[in-house]
Amino acid sequence: LAALPGVEAERAEVAVKGNALLISGQRTLPPEIRTAVIHRLELPRGRFERRISLPSDRYSVAQVSWALGCIAIVLRKPA
Repeated sequence: LAALPGVEAERAEVAVKGNALLISGQRTLPPEIRTAVIHRLELPRGRFERRISLPSDRYSVAQVSWALGCIAIVLRKPA
């Protein structure tokens, strides 16, 4: 389970590459505040990528779902 506030589902990608789970995407400002003068921004915007190490077995992504600004990823172990 990973928190991705402000990231739309279609702007995120989940993949297993080698022995790592890769979560990447793009966080953009809502159109309503793109022209605002922002003095402090708590959530960074732009492209991001997180790499999480996995055990040496080969895993694959079984399911990805979104709820309340979080992404839930279910991995499948090899048989």
